[in-house]
Amino acid sequence: MPFRYRGSRRESAVAQLFSLGAIELMKYISAFISFAFVFAGVFFLAGWFLMPHLPPVPDHSISMFEGEYWIDNWIGYLLGTVLGGLSARSVLKKAAKKGGE
Repeated sequence: MPFRYRGSRRESAVAQLFSLGAIELMKYISAFISFAFVFAGVFFLAGWFLMPHLPPVPDHSISMFEGEYWIDNWIGYLLGTVLGGLSARSVLKKAAKKGGE
């Protein structure tokens, strides 16, 4: 094995595997962040616009600071989960396509 000077451009196998693992982890972290932002946005918008028109129809206006908003906003949970999942899937597919190039 030839002697390598300090600061050589060659990285050790451990460093290469670590960077590969870090890249893989970043792919999943970005997908989770995408899911969280889309879920939160859709949850609040669905609660604001759709909840007053869907069963169970509240007998009074509900602000998002009331507990009833968080319990009865089933449409927000449903749409947030579906659209957030599609967003995360898109991020993962884009990362796989970029990694395959």
